[in-house]
Amino acid sequence: MKNSGTGGLLGALVDAIVTAVDVAMTEHIEAARYANHYVFDDLPYGKYSPMYMMDKELIAKDKDVKKALSR
Repeated sequence: MKNSGTGGLLGALVDAIVTAVDVAMTEHIEAARYANHYVFDDLPYGKYSPMYMMDKELIAKDKDVKKALSR
């Protein structure tokens, strides 16, 4: 648990809340990173890329996402 430097019961409560928020946000951040990678990895190359217009024959990934993060 993180230590906010505040003593007593109030300090322990603040530390517990900060830790709970930190853990809860980490799961959402991991899910967002996975989703962003999944979406942006399938975009065609832009006009400033050396691969521009050379990716016409590449097949797009499946549209349905069936992955889930485990706790």
